[in-house]
Amino acid sequence: MPIEANTSGYNRLDGIVIEVDSVNNKTSIKAVKGIPSSSPVLPTLASNQLPLATVYVGNNASAIDDNTVFDCRTFVDGYIGYIDKDDGTTSEHWAKHSDGTLECWGFVSYHTLTISGAYGSVFWYNDYTHNLPSDMPAFADTPYVDVNTISGGLLFAFNETVQNGKTLHFSIMSPQKVSNLNFQFTYHIKGRWK
Repeated sequence: MPIEANTSGYNRLDGIVIEVDSVNNKTSIKAVKGIPSSSPVLPTLASNQLPLATVYVGNNASAIDDNTVFDCRTFVDGYIGYIDKDDGTTSEHWAKHSDGTLECWGFVSYHTLTISGAYGSVFWYNDYTHNLPSDMPAFADTPYVDVNTISGGLLFAFNETVQNGKTLHFSIMSPQKVSNLNFQFTYHIKGRWK
């Protein structure tokens, strides 16, 4: 799927969608270009478009890779509860499956972070927290958690956990001291629901 180059001077969020043409009984996969901004938001989709992915297109980005593409597909394998939350800077989703699995995934943008604590030659921020959607059921056990930071290679997430069933915790490592750095992250959590 070609993504239009971004030389605007700002970052951009694009949507990859399935577009349904009910008149001609056709579907197609398309990229919906977002608006470049110092605080980009997800593009508004038409009522006949279903989101597949969000693509972070950095200013003058030379490539799109796995760390800049966020999966937004809706799972239909017998889920019994599902919700989307999208306020323009955060896109969070959860699905409660009939087999007892709870899955939560999201894209969170424009959090500011200062990292000054050093451990040897590495700097880190210990125990960054993010509240999961309030209307989501809690995780009953220790779920699988994966967090990926989007920061131009400056930040790396590790020690990802969910505590009290509803709060994502992770530590952030950086090769250098950073101050007031805007960063974004994606997450995917899968476990059992209470």
